[in-house]
Amino acid sequence: MAFLACVLAVAACSSDESLERGSVGYVEGFLGGAVADEPRAALVGRDVLSAGGSAADAAVAMGFTLAVTLPSS
Repeated sequence: MAFLACVLAVAACSSDESLERGSVGYVEGFLGGAVADEPRAALVGRDVLSAGGSAADAAVAMGFTLAVTLPSS
């Protein structure tokens, strides 16, 4: 899990000027990433950050996604 977090942090350091706000993969800021136990929750977090949402927005969206995809946890 720590390795995945490090990979995501390093990947977020690169900047690609061809991406526009709202497109998949666009994150504004110094570092950003979304890590979750369930892949769909991580994708939702990434999408929220790509659309210009804050870390709190991404965390809430990921929490709701985890509640739906992993209801026993």
